[in-house]
Amino acid sequence: MTEWIACSERLPEDNNHVLVSCVGGHVAVSFFSLDREFLKRYGNGYSRSRLGKNSGYFEISHQHGYQITHWQPRPAPAPPITPFTAPLSGGAESNRVQRIENPLP
Repeated sequence: MTEWIACSERLPEDNNHVLVSCVGGHVAVSFFSLDREFLKRYGNGYSRSRLGKNSGYFEISHQHGYQITHWQPRPAPAPPITPFTAPLSGGAESNRVQRIENPLP
C-alpha cells in the first residue's frame, strides 16, 4: 500500500478521489479539486481559519468540516466476486451441485 503524503508536502492531482487522513484519526475517501467554488456546492463546513488552507481542496472538509492532514491514492479495486458451487446436502443428490450467487449486495 502507498505511504501517506502530508498535505503540506504535496497535494493530489486535480479532480481526483483519494484516501484522506483527518485530525482525530478518521480515514475516508474524498474528492480533491483546486476549484474551491465547485467544492462549496458540497456544503459550508470548511473554514480556512479553523481547518487550514489545504483542507479547502477536499470535498469532505466542505461536507463535514474535517481537517485533512495526509492523503494517498486509492488502491486498485478488488477483483469481482464470481459465483461458486457447493454440494447439495442429502443422499443420492449429493453428487449434484447448487450454484450460489454472490450473497453480498
